[in-house]
Amino acid sequence: EEETSKVYGWASKLTLCDRDMGTISEDRITNRVTPKEAAVLLQTIMKMIEPLKQSIGAVYSVLSDMDEEDQLNFLFHIVGKGQDFYFAVVCEPTLPLYLLPNGFQRLYSILRKHSLGVEVKPYEAPAVQEESDQTGLPALE
Repeated sequence: EEETSKVYGWASKLTLCDRDMGTISEDRITNRVTPKEAAVLLQTIMKMIEPLKQSIGAVYSVLSDMDEEDQLNFLFHIVGKGQDFYFAVVCEPTLPLYLLPNGFQRLYSILRKHSLGVEVKPYEAPAVQEESDQTGLPALE
């Protein structure tokens, strides 16, 4: 829960827009989080997108029609738009379809690239050693 709250806090500071309103620059993301924080975000969001995959996948085949990176970028975009949008999509899986075929930002790709070289154990909460100065995300071991 704490990690999820921190993702939503980061997302609210990011103020992610859809691509029809402009493309987000890598710098806008990478200047706000360290590579370690990006790795924590990736790890946490990967857990958060499971309900989205189930909700959208139960109604539409759009996810199975996408390559893996586009699928992840689409789902990360939903999380990146904030808590209200995330839960709205879980409840109403038709809501994000307006983002297809290319209205979503490449948030997953940017975070993955920024966190390269940072070792994170998949689906395990990282040890909290100190709070980050930038985002409040926990530091990794």
